[in-house]
Amino acid sequence: MMIYAHYVILGLVSLLFAILVSNLIYVKGVKPGARPSVFPLVSILVPARNEEGNIKSCVRSLLGQDYPNFELIVLDDHSNDGTLRILKRIAAEDSRLKVLCGETLPVDWLGKCFACYQLSSRAQGEYLLFTDADTVYEPGALSAVMAAREEDEADFLTLITGFEMKTWAEKLILPLIYFMALVSFPLPLAKISKNPFFSIGNGQFMLFRKDIYKAIGGHESVRTALVEDIWLARRVKAAGFSVSIRDGSKAVSCRMYHNLGEIWEGFSKNVFAVVNFSLGELIAVALFFTVIYLIPPILLCAELWRAQEVLAWFFPAVEVFIVVSMRLLLAFRFRLGMLSSFFHPLGILMVLGISLNSACRILRGQGVAWKGRTYRFYSQKL
Repeated sequence: MMIYAHYVILGLVSLLFAILVSNLIYVKGVKPGARPSVFPLVSILVPARNEEGNIKSCVRSLLGQDYPNFELIVLDDHSNDGTLRILKRIAAEDSRLKVLCGETLPVDWLGKCFACYQLSSRAQGEYLLFTDADTVYEPGALSAVMAAREEDEADFLTLITGFEMKTWAEKLILPLIYFMALVSFPLPLAKISKNPFFSIGNGQFMLFRKDIYKAIGGHESVRTALVEDIWLARRVKAAGFSVSIRDGSKAVSCRMYHNLGEIWEGFSKNVFAVVNFSLGELIAVALFFTVIYLIPPILLCAELWRAQEVLAWFFPAVEVFIVVSMRLLLAFRFRLGMLSSFFHPLGILMVLGISLNSACRILRGQGVAWKGRTYRFYSQKL
């Protein structure tokens, strides 16, 4: 019976490996130094709440873009730190920066969605670029991205951004974002399939044609979505417009979190939302992760310790080898560091713990706490 179980596990791992390789081949990089043939006005829109540690480097990098036709608007969303003070100081030095103070959050909105809605209402550009306050842009990033959008003829373009990671927790857990995104489904389907499920969005970088953004209802249409980036991408696809994804890890970087506590809180906010708050789906994913990523290394260690016949450890060894190879491919492509690839099971255990915490908090009615706000409504449909 065990040998047949290994056949199934090995087949699934091999399938995931094939999906990953096809995705890495399919996703083209943003070409450094590339420039579009025309330069339409781009509105760069940044929501910021309690970002005093990030906002200066973000805004400076955006003002340093070599793209000749953009406006930069940053909205301070009722920060209680030095975010607004820093923004006003930069705006006094550079008139290209427009600083908005956010309105009071309505009861039926999530904070980031409402901030982006306000930003979009003030934007004058033909294209709207929503980006997070913890991102940093290389000087030619916007030009290269607009060239990529032109090449792809994309109505909506999102990027796989780079990660800056310093602590052990960041290096252990954050690379799993790439891993899970790039083995979940074949990305070529995002281009050829009409099914909205086969679309992907990254809130750190979302570039819309303004008319398309308005046609799908903008952030107002996803005002209760904790993973608004995914739902916006799905709305673009559902409306029949084109979705494109590029590797922008060399053009845009982000330091999402700084320690284990921030990672735990940050992902607890939205992991349950990724499965649309379905406990059944979350349990199914947890069981899949356990069977595919945790049982093989446990069996391998046990069989090697007992020094049984070759077949006893051969299958789990091959399964572990394939998974580590997948991690190493991602580490090489996105400059994630090789070491965490060998601690994949530990990272998966952390993800499962975060997932359990995310579900428990919501199912118990505690809601989701993020940056001083607590949300208790989450459902989203196309």
